[in-house]
Amino acid sequence: MKDYRKEELKSYAIGNILFILTLSGVFDSVLSKNIKDLIDVAHLILESTLLSSILYIYIFIIDSMIPSSLKDKISCFPFNKPGMVVFIKIKSNGILYRDDRFTVNDASKKYEEIYRGIDQINQKLKVAKDNKQKRDLKKELKKYQNNKWFDIYLQHKDDNAVSEIQKDSLLNRDINVITVSILVLYLIICFCSSAIKLNSTIIYLLLAEFVVTSIAAKSRAIRFVLTVISRDICNQ
Repeated sequence: MKDYRKEELKSYAIGNILFILTLSGVFDSVLSKNIKDLIDVAHLILESTLLSSILYIYIFIIDSMIPSSLKDKISCFPFNKPGMVVFIKIKSNGILYRDDRFTVNDASKKYEEIYRGIDQINQKLKVAKDNKQKRDLKKELKKYQNNKWFDIYLQHKDDNAVSEIQKDSLLNRDINVITVSILVLYLIICFCSSAIKLNSTIIYLLLAEFVVTSIAAKSRAIRFVLTVISRDICNQ
């Protein structure tokens, strides 16, 4: 799974870098060149390409330093990871967790034992008196659901439908996190160098990209979790 969609991630990162360089005025001098200065133009384009590659390496390094657990939190913010709430959401018929591949009744029957475990934790939560105990029980409930879902995933991880949607989910998650990395790197360069000045348009566009990729990442993550559940129910 480590090799998922490498080219897409690289193209997205480099495309954003070139876009930032363009809005920063790096290519302005190209437009002022005439036909006699083609060598200078080619030289500038080569320099820009090398700069893009170098910046991509830094973005890749930043991305590699971020653990998967933190990536999940960033891409799911401000909501919970789908695996942490999937069984409760399915039973309550949550709008984002409705799936044509199975019914609420199918899931209730298939995971009767899991729902008993959830009910037991909820009963403890109802009689809990202090806030710390309530917080601990809420965390336990999320961890319980995620562990149960992960056990199911391990049984179907080699299923083509599961592996394909997992790749899409990881791709969207990493694109979302890379958007943050690009924004952070851009701000660092602006404050540490006079070569590129801070441009509010670039910041707004990157923030817009973050919102869009965040929505896509959440959607794919939920779809991945539900695909695992659907394959498990269909194979019973």
